[in-house]
Amino acid sequence: ARAGELLDEAFSAIGQSKPVPEIAKTYCLGLYVCLMRCCDEDKVNTYIQGIAFIRNAVSFFRIEEFIRSRAMEIVYQRAPANMNKYSSLVKGTLRIIDENIANEALSLRWIARENLFTNVDYLGKIFKRETGINFSQYVMQKRMEVAKKQLAAGKIDKIYELAAQVGYGVNAQYFSQVFKRYTGFSPLEYREMAKMSFQNS
Repeated sequence: ARAGELLDEAFSAIGQSKPVPEIAKTYCLGLYVCLMRCCDEDKVNTYIQGIAFIRNAVSFFRIEEFIRSRAMEIVYQRAPANMNKYSSLVKGTLRIIDENIANEALSLRWIARENLFTNVDYLGKIFKRETGINFSQYVMQKRMEVAKKQLAAGKIDKIYELAAQVGYGVNAQYFSQVFKRYTGFSPLEYREMAKMSFQNS
């Protein structure tokens, strides 16, 4: 939650100063580099590629969306280390998400009614309070992280197969749109980028 508040403050300050596009990009690059320092060491090379994306982006909104998604990735990466701070309800919810990531019907209502036998509104509030993001955002991030790992490992040839594996069923086009919003790259671009990174290393 605090990370989101800090980003809100940073982007608000940039927006209010109304800098020319190149200066705005410079500010955003500085912010992005600060975020990169918080990520795991083995992820640095992946995040470095985001610098080129920011430099080439044509809209401030697109840059903001990209940086926010990277920030949430980093928050998610650190989530397992913070599991001990979660209540039993939230721990149970996270476990059920992990076990059902391919399930198109995965929803907060389903978890609350069929698995944890609790009130869905209460579960939604406690989940957001403890994790800092709402349920649907968390599930989307989790699915995108699983997809990224599969693509980077070269385990998937067909995008529709990957879409089904991460809960998008037969809707490969929608999966690709969400993936690009989240990473800045299409699934095919990300796969090729990961392949080149592996070859170069």
